[in-house]
Amino acid sequence: MVCLDSCLEFFLCPLRNDSRYFHFEFNPNGALYLGFGHDRVDGVRQIVQDANRLFCVQKLAENDIWGISFCIPFSFLKLYMPEFSVQNGLSLRGNFYKCGEETQTPHYLAWNRVKTASPDFHRPEDFGTLFFTSFCEKKAGIFGEA
Repeated sequence: MVCLDSCLEFFLCPLRNDSRYFHFEFNPNGALYLGFGHDRVDGVRQIVQDANRLFCVQKLAENDIWGISFCIPFSFLKLYMPEFSVQNGLSLRGNFYKCGEETQTPHYLAWNRVKTASPDFHRPEDFGTLFFTSFCEKKAGIFGEA
């Protein structure tokens, strides 16, 4: 499992009236786990042919610091949610995470606070608001540190 290694995760809920979300999970080697669903229980792994190319995945590494840059084509979101549309000022819900469950120093970090006693990133109620501008229509990415 990607999440057992040091990993970066991005959860994205594209529609306000639909609780389903995408779960992108990367390790330092660029291995991707992609899930889609309402929660941890009904989330289904998505197998995407040539995913690193589709999402323009780029690994970033220097000494003990690593990161991932990737793009999510709006056309990909529309495959799952045909009613999704892009407009300037678009706001979506999501969260960014960094974790390492079985690393030398287990750790869990979140961009937007998760209000649970133990780490659980599958919490749409704790997603923050992400705003997109015309610049972001071309490229969006995430970066994290070890």
